[in-house]
Amino acid sequence: MSSDPRPPLTTTTSLKPAATVLIIAALTLLTFIGVDVWTSQSSPTTTTIPLIVGGLPIDASNTLIEPCQQPDVPPNNINDSFFLPAATTSLGPIINQSSGAGGFDCERTFVTPDSQSAVLGFYKSQLIARGWGEFSHGAKNGNGQLLFQKNGTDTFLWVLGITIDHHAKSSATWTFRLYQDSSGI
Repeated sequence: MSSDPRPPLTTTTSLKPAATVLIIAALTLLTFIGVDVWTSQSSPTTTTIPLIVGGLPIDASNTLIEPCQQPDVPPNNINDSFFLPAATTSLGPIINQSSGAGGFDCERTFVTPDSQSAVLGFYKSQLIARGWGEFSHGAKNGNGQLLFQKNGTDTFLWVLGITIDHHAKSSATWTFRLYQDSSGI
């Protein structure tokens, strides 16, 4: 061992490795942003209305449920639920239970010259074909009810209910209700 003190070694620290990591991170970020911009500019997907063989026909000209639609509410992927069976008439005004600030809730009562099973079968087949999931069905006092749900593009869960209020052999009085669940998806 030598007792002569030596000056410290001189080394240069290069910033090239750190700059390389930064450049790779920036290029990766720009690549993902570019892919997102490119894919989001594609034309909107159009869907065709399914044709359910053997069920009640849809009355495409019936606009009795359309007043429930508001600008941007419900979102476009939920608007596919506004249809009625042929020969349906309304039995009262539209009830907007939450017409102020807050969640969407709209209902209306209708009369259809068909049995309750025909009305329930109509909505079950049509809504399932449109991506709605049935999560409840039942009956109270001989009157049927179906509940469906679907995730909206607005991050809310939407619930649609068809409840038979009164029925006879050749007609059914029923309520259509669509509302936005207060919890997010």
